[in-house]
Amino acid sequence: MMRLLQYAFLACALLCSSCKKDKDSVPTIEPAVGIEIADFAGEWRLSAWSGGTDLDKEIYLRLNADQTFTLYQNIVSHGFERFDGTFTFDSQSALIRGTYANGTPWGGEYIIGALTENSMQWQMVGTGDIATYTRSVIPDLPLQPASRSGSVPFL
Repeated sequence: MMRLLQYAFLACALLCSSCKKDKDSVPTIEPAVGIEIADFAGEWRLSAWSGGTDLDKEIYLRLNADQTFTLYQNIVSHGFERFDGTFTFDSQSALIRGTYANGTPWGGEYIIGALTENSMQWQMVGTGDIATYTRSVIPDLPLQPASRSGSVPFL
């Protein structure tokens, strides 16, 4: 009887350990090594975040060849907020990082991958967070008055 209980305990332990999620397994994208800023300069719309396409926020991003950007976001449903700044890009690692006009850095650095003429993915370094952007003309947006601003920028 004791041996049967030992086998049952061992089987249960093996089953539980095989279901354990590997903390080190973070989804990654393949960096688009060797691309230049001209390859992704333009206007983009966030179309998916971490694999899901059901977004409750609207985000547009303009990346300029002179390494400036404009981010438009409607996260709190009070109208769009506009954030300007500059970015740097390393073509050897496909790493992009930026700083807002007020001197605040982006919340992370991103690897650009899966770049095509009409879409690209950005993965925040050290996380499994992947953003998919689709080329899109930025429409005329109802901007929120600066006095009502106060939310944290998306990037």
